[in-house]
Amino acid sequence: MKTPNFLIVGAAKSGTTSMCNYLRQHSNIFIPEFKEPQFFVYEKTKDRLHKQIKSFDEYQKLFNNRREQIIGEGSVFYLFFYQEAIKNIKKYCDKDVKVLIILRNPIDRCLSAYHHVRRNNLMETLSLKEALNEEQERYKKNKNITPMTLYKSMGLYYHQVKAYLDNFKNVKIVIYDDFKKDPSKVYGDILSFLELDKEKKINFNIKENVGGWQWKNKFLRFIFLNKNIIKVFLRFLLTKNLLNKLKQKYVSMSTNRVTANREIKSYLCNYYKEDIKKLSDLLNIDLSFWLK
Repeated sequence: MKTPNFLIVGAAKSGTTSMCNYLRQHSNIFIPEFKEPQFFVYEKTKDRLHKQIKSFDEYQKLFNNRREQIIGEGSVFYLFFYQEAIKNIKKYCDKDVKVLIILRNPIDRCLSAYHHVRRNNLMETLSLKEALNEEQERYKKNKNITPMTLYKSMGLYYHQVKAYLDNFKNVKIVIYDDFKKDPSKVYGDILSFLELDKEKKINFNIKENVGGWQWKNKFLRFIFLNKNIIKVFLRFLLTKNLLNKLKQKYVSMSTNRVTANREIKSYLCNYYKEDIKKLSDLLNIDLSFWLK
């Protein structure tokens, strides 16, 4: 039975995709191309994600016949839905599984998540202020909306992180600011955590899931984000690679960067203040700069 011995569990919008891309370049690490299987939280996320692994047999197939020392995957909702995830990780993985958690300033993470959904998901029609105010009620009512819309809640890290520290002995915490400032150093620290040697030079210029934008052209937003005959026609005519390049070009032409006003930032600072203090004490890391 082949299951991961390494998991990147979150947080969402905290550089987990980039980290997977960097680690995947190591010859002794295998991370499947299937992005974010979310298998361990299927019961929490079913019908809310456009793709995820639903069965253990399907999950195992991602890792069959692999011989690398480290076999892993990254699914960001494992951190937020920690109770469900931990239960299933213990059920299916070895007790010595290594867990990596990347933590981003929850205010920045919240804003980035909103912009990500706004840019990539037609279901987000609310302003940032409305989305924050209606977060819980909307999520309960709409059984198909992505968990990513739990913009505020996902940044309450204390209980999430504590649960992993209490349940697993091999947990590595990375602060996103350190990762962004010096990805090579953080990458090396993670290799040490995984008990692997450094090898070839790693490409740290891969950028994915860059948030902070909203569409200014509603027609192009509809074309690229919704199922329609034009999209089907383009897929028939163009290769997948060419279609992606075309999409990237027109997305960059048709989106504007969005920023939060002072009122919203002040509200979020107050919302996260106590949780950040508890997290700082838990990790023995001064995270007060997140509130500045």
